Amino acid sequence: MRFLLLILVLGASWLTWYRASLAEARLDLAPSWSEALGATIHSGVAGCELDLVEGRADLSTGPGASERVVWTLLEATATGDLDRDGAPERVVVGVVQTGGSGSWRELVVLERDGEHLAQRACLDLGDRVEVQSVAVDGDRVLVALVTHGPGDGLSAPSVPVLRVLRLEGDRLVPVGA
Repeated sequence: MRFLLLILVLGASWLTWYRASLAEARLDLAPSWSEALGATIHSGVAGCELDLVEGRADLSTGPGASERVVWTLLEATATGDLDRDGAPERVVVGVVQTGGSGSWRELVVLERDGEHLAQRACLDLGDRVEVQSVAVDGDRVLVALVTHGPGDGLSAPSVPVLRVLRLEGDRLVPVGA
């Protein structure tokens, strides 16, 4: 009887260790920050595909100086298994400037597609909002930002907001929507 109890305890301990090891190994599969710096981004705000070089893309869209798209990767990033398929994704934030006075923030989900990164989703967070942080909690993305209140000018957001999002297919949707 004691032998059987010992076998059960050792088996349970090994199983706990094995599951923890698998979870750590899966996190190592997440797209790295350096890979994100060279990703291809399809910007929903700009409506075009941009190849990042060291986290930045600058694309001329016409002959005038204001006819260009600049997309810059910010340092706000997080990783986690958003779709619960065992392979973690990387969530990044970029600033999009399209030649006018606006400065949009986009939230982008990147995943592995073989040896390359693929964009899974992109969400416009708003014009001239301040992204404070990005985190992944289970299958949810938490974005803390400061946005515009009713009396705020476009360059002076003052309202703190926590957006909770979930990945559904190729879209980020608000939790509870």
